[in-house]
Amino acid sequence: MLLNEGDPESLTQTQRNQALRAYSDRYGPGGWRNLSVPYIQVHRFASKELAGEINQIWQRGVENPDVREVLINLVEMGCIEACAEIIFDRALDAGASSAERVMALDALVALDDERLSEIANAIAKRGNLWPDRVAYGAVLRLFPKYMSVEQLCNTLRWLGLKEDSVRGFSRQLSRLIATSEFDLSALERLRDGLVTLVSEGLRWEKGRLHVVSDRSHFSEALAVICVRGFDNHQINGWLHASLLALRLHSRDHRNDESIKSLQKRLSDLGAEDNAKLFWLDDALLRSLLEAKDPRNRYFAITIDGPVQLRPDRDLEWIIGALGDTTRDLGERELLLEAAIRLDPGRVTWKEHVEGLKPLVVDEPSFVERIDEWLKPSKHDKEHRRWEKKQADRKQQEERRKAKARARWIQFWREIATQPEEAFSSERAWNTAWNLWHAMSPVGDDSRSSGWNRRFIEEFFDKETADRLRRVLMTIWRDDRPTFPSERPKGERSTYYKRWQLGLAAIYAEAEDSNWANKINDVEARLAVRYAPIELNGLPQWMEALVDAHPSAVDKTFGNELSWELEQVPEDNGHFFLLQEIDYAPTKVARLFLPRLKSWLEANGDRVDDPSNAAEMAERVRQVTSVILKHGDEAAFAHLLETTRRRLKEELPSELLRVWLSTLMRTDPASGLAALEAQMAVVEPSERSEAVTWFAYLFGDRRDSISLSNEGFTPQLLLRLLRLAYRHVRIEDDAQHEGSYSPDTRDNAEHARDGIVSALLKAKGEEGWAAKFEMATDPLCKHFKDRIIAVAKENWAQEIDTDAFDEAQAMDLDRRYEAPPLTNSAMFAILNDRLDDIDDLILRDASPREAWAGISDEKIMRKEIARELEHAANSIYTVDQEATTAEEKETDIRLRSVASSHEAVIELKLGNGRTAKDLRDTIENQLVKKYMSPENRKSGVLLVTLAKDRRWDHPDDGHRINVEELLSLLNEESERVQDSLGGNIAIGVHFLDLRPRLPLESDQKSKAVKVKDRIEA
Repeated sequence: MLLNEGDPESLTQTQRNQALRAYSDRYGPGGWRNLSVPYIQVHRFASKELAGEINQIWQRGVENPDVREVLINLVEMGCIEACAEIIFDRALDAGASSAERVMALDALVALDDERLSEIANAIAKRGNLWPDRVAYGAVLRLFPKYMSVEQLCNTLRWLGLKEDSVRGFSRQLSRLIATSEFDLSALERLRDGLVTLVSEGLRWEKGRLHVVSDRSHFSEALAVICVRGFDNHQINGWLHASLLALRLHSRDHRNDESIKSLQKRLSDLGAEDNAKLFWLDDALLRSLLEAKDPRNRYFAITIDGPVQLRPDRDLEWIIGALGDTTRDLGERELLLEAAIRLDPGRVTWKEHVEGLKPLVVDEPSFVERIDEWLKPSKHDKEHRRWEKKQADRKQQEERRKAKARARWIQFWREIATQPEEAFSSERAWNTAWNLWHAMSPVGDDSRSSGWNRRFIEEFFDKETADRLRRVLMTIWRDDRPTFPSERPKGERSTYYKRWQLGLAAIYAEAEDSNWANKINDVEARLAVRYAPIELNGLPQWMEALVDAHPSAVDKTFGNELSWELEQVPEDNGHFFLLQEIDYAPTKVARLFLPRLKSWLEANGDRVDDPSNAAEMAERVRQVTSVILKHGDEAAFAHLLETTRRRLKEELPSELLRVWLSTLMRTDPASGLAALEAQMAVVEPSERSEAVTWFAYLFGDRRDSISLSNEGFTPQLLLRLLRLAYRHVRIEDDAQHEGSYSPDTRDNAEHARDGIVSALLKAKGEEGWAAKFEMATDPLCKHFKDRIIAVAKENWAQEIDTDAFDEAQAMDLDRRYEAPPLTNSAMFAILNDRLDDIDDLILRDASPREAWAGISDEKIMRKEIARELEHAANSIYTVDQEATTAEEKETDIRLRSVASSHEAVIELKLGNGRTAKDLRDTIENQLVKKYMSPENRKSGVLLVTLAKDRRWDHPDDGHRINVEELLSLLNEESERVQDSLGGNIAIGVHFLDLRPRLPLESDQKSKAVKVKDRIEA
């Protein structure tokens, strides 16, 4: 019974105390090792007894941090004031982890502990007891209830400035300020404190053209405060703070809600307040910059700044201030720049600027500035000249399109009205060329083939499409494209455009599915010459050509492939034909596998020049990729033999990686052994050769090895995982802030994470055993709990996803469950049926009283076996006292009707058994005697109890009750499972036959006594 089960408010105090004791027993010393859920829901009914239990556990010493965290959560959620002292001590314990200390503070806040104000004061004074991470958490929990504004500002002043940590804290602080209650006085004090903080180290950063300070990260919090100030109808005193908040906020986060809200409020200011903001910003920038030029000053204020100038609101006060001859000349110079650039829209811009002259007649330099503005600009002349050229170019393009359209209409009319002439022998080629140009950009297929029958039929008719097809069938036969091997070295990547027309022509002919069988070998060899012209992959008709003329294709395309393989590697070793074969259908690719095999047998991958090692390695990778993708078993066997032979040679590191990668793909076990041998002599370090190996083999690369290959068994993955954690060590992991480009180290870490994920996904009993071994390995201790939790979750999913044949699927549809096919499924069925028996005991027609009177285990076994038979639903059969291979008799055995899997029940009557006898039964009898066969790995110790009693604890002799006995037996079952690697499933089930309700006379008697006490 757990505290978060059922409705606690409906429980009696006795039931509550039983639940609390069971909770304590279950998660006491030795029982926490499999805990994976760190949060427990507890309602506020916690009794003093629970406080005592927690204090006792804590006093005994709790080494597991998960245990401590759940205890702290328990105190917090249950508001257990009697445990406040140990929580307070933990919050102040410098030896505790930061997370644990912050959790302790959460619990103290839930208890409303009066000492929290003392903690806030101590943090503000920066004692050694409060490192940054703890202080961050404390501020977010103590402010503003327990921490004053002044204490907050003092704390923020000494907190560390590491960007990745403080940014997240600042964001949370901003949300806290936005949702907390403050009066106007507190808001003003908070504003002034943050203004002082963010002003420290205020400077202009030239590289970013931005105002920064030592504590710019608190600008968002300042923006939140300013928004609240404006919402309280406050303007004076808030403009400077708002200006700083917006100036200091990072450009990368300008879309933050607080920033957008503050910008909106400043944009809605009246003319007088906007003028104040304008001069405040100018004064701030002049204190940081030496910008004397009025143009630069104006742009610094209005471009990417908080001040917005609008003619309808600001031009009036700007012009009024400009005409004030008593103002500072520098200010009037800036105002003139603003006035010139603000176009009122009522008159032309020229009239507007000329109208400014009477305001500045007292200052000749201002008049000259206006006259310069009114002069025609050189840039304006160039712009007008550019606009004229653009207009002329557009007009010419329109004329060209019009002529092309007219030519197309004329061409269309000629074909439509005079098809015989258009497709005559003299004009057929030109007609086909023009039609190919027209249809090649249209449609998805035509982009690669250039043939689009639908286009021709839509614009003309079917007869025209047939005429064009017949002409095209002649065209491709009248030309002869060359292979790269037949062209000069500088022209190998080029081809004539008319060859594309020939490619389209073959597509047109290939409309006939039998076309390849109708051509001869000479025509087949000619058709192959058009294949490399296809842009993406080999032509679709290549498969039919290979079927009909394999020898012709091999003698042409195959010879070209052999020539390509013999070329000196250049440009990273990439070869066009090899890539095309890799992407081709398997039937096409297999035609060329003998040539790849011959190339490997002839040591074509030898490296004569070390400078070409990387390019040759890429060529070998492409060759092996084709074989692995398209080869049959014989090809795989030959490749494996070649791989093993190459790995015995002295190879450059680039080739060694490719061949080892190939071995990993063809024989994962041998590949892993070879990798372990390579890394045995490597000293682990941040960027060792082993790190490079992991990055290459399993990193974030398109051709990295897939760990989903069935050859990577759970045990192999476990070996690979250990190797990864030994060389790609956690403590050497790269720490990145912001954007970055992944390097070899990052790819190695990605590989290590991928191996972990693959092992966690491993299925079956072997997968479960490997995951359990992984959890107990010290290399994985930092995420042991997650491993166990994922393993359990995957195990549960496997039970629900057994694959059924048709008959089993029909059974599932008819009976709503299917016969178990695995030990795990067998164990689940067994527990379901025992739960059903529990339900039977609770019914009105319960056999509880009859069963409670049974003192002979054989009779009880028969009763339980009968109920299990009634509930079988045709998915299992029931045996009693079946004999094992060792001539040992089991009490009850369930056998699946669809597999050989069995589940065992060992029955004991708890009334006459000692605790030691029951505990020893689990290992000595249930496991060792009955569960040794591979198909019998699930069992349950079933204990019946017909009366209340207590037992002597088998270790120290103290008296224990039934809940404590159940906890003892569960711990023993978990211990036995762990010792056997987790590949068996053991359960303990209590069948409670004790009377459920007291007699009615007893109830009435108790009710009278309670009434007498209330009245008294």
